[in-house]
Amino acid sequence: MIKKSVLTSFVIFLLTHICYADITNIVLKPEEKKLIEQGEILVRELPTHNENGRTFKAIGLIYAEVDHIYKILQDYESYPEFMPNLDKIEILKQDSKSAVLNYTLDLPLNKVKKYRLSTDFKHENGRAVIAWKLIPWPGLKESEKIKDSTGYWNLSDYPDKKGYVLAVYHLYTDPGPIPTGLGWIVNILTKSSVPDIVLNTRLRVQRPRYSTQYPAKGSRAIPLKPKPCMKINENLFA
Repeated sequence: MIKKSVLTSFVIFLLTHICYADITNIVLKPEEKKLIEQGEILVRELPTHNENGRTFKAIGLIYAEVDHIYKILQDYESYPEFMPNLDKIEILKQDSKSAVLNYTLDLPLNKVKKYRLSTDFKHENGRAVIAWKLIPWPGLKESEKIKDSTGYWNLSDYPDKKGYVLAVYHLYTDPGPIPTGLGWIVNILTKSSVPDIVLNTRLRVQRPRYSTQYPAKGSRAIPLKPKPCMKINENLFA
């Protein structure tokens, strides 16, 4: 279990949509471990309480140290170079503990989505967590907005394979009202992008040596059955 000092306010603001168990307890079956050790990206769709929102988690291995991945994920200026559908990112504020960021997504059919995230960082005892929530961005057109988004990266040393980090990317998104015929926007913002985010991050982190680790493998999204989400109360942080 992560210590209370790590589970500070940046995790508490996620509790509306994210299970405590999801952050602290990643359980993999033997066949799932085999898949990620072969370079696959596992994808889980999790239950959500909002019928318009969708929650996905992608799990994969990255051959690097937690520190190195953590630094790359805080290099927001470089995100448009490797994050899917991201056209532009504007850093409104960033320090060692938090950031406020404007994202602009360039989607098919000239559709544009924009949103502002408040992001917090924590790195202790060989584990790093980067967590975010949607905050208001005044002045956006209704067609550009998304209704809600929260998520996190959870990075920890993988005990079964020396030199590897278990990277978990969790995303909840509610795009808001979607016009008839544009339901694909929901998939692009969630199911389609989640495994690509983990894969592209892995390639970015270990580009010089990636090909020697997984010579003939690309990334396949392996769907896993949703797991029940346990309710959270603040006593868990005591």
